[in-house]
Amino acid sequence: ADSIATMQPALPTGIEYSDLKAAYDLLKQRVSQADLLKLTDHPNARVRYYSFWLLTEDTLTNLLPVIAKHINDTDRVSDCHVCSNRTEFITDIIIHLYTLPDFQMRRALLKSGDQKYLDSLLIFSDVPLDARSRALERAGIPTALYPRLRHIATKQNDPSALVAIAKYRKEEDVPLITSFRSVEKNQY
Repeated sequence: ADSIATMQPALPTGIEYSDLKAAYDLLKQRVSQADLLKLTDHPNARVRYYSFWLLTEDTLTNLLPVIAKHINDTDRVSDCHVCSNRTEFITDIIIHLYTLPDFQMRRALLKSGDQKYLDSLLIFSDVPLDARSRALERAGIPTALYPRLRHIATKQNDPSALVAIAKYRKEEDVPLITSFRSVEKNQY
């Protein structure tokens, strides 16, 4: 609890990698796993980001329930620790950290069946996450999923959903599919 109060001033307002790394290292030393789990609910997106980032290093902590709780988090942060320096949804960054394969920076923490559950959460979320696009690519063609995929394609203009519904090869989808050709790239 005291570590939560002392952690806030350590967070940088800039996006310099050295500042982020220093704040990350400070958090790693000062904050317990229990406090990190509490900090995933913090109102500051940067605090949530650091908390998730640190939690992904612990292979014993099942983060899937925490990710599920935050699947609709629309706050954005700069993901500087991988040198991309672009602003992304915090949930996309968290999922990326949680699902990295062994040969990259973190261990793959997904247990058997977790990817399917996570994909379902993403597909039924209304937040247009990059992770949802990847889930749509893996979706296959289950009949029960078709209405949701069509909804995402028509109501949210998501090209990944369009590709997913094209797999069903339904005649009624042809006008929808061809209409996407005329959509400007910056419209979605």
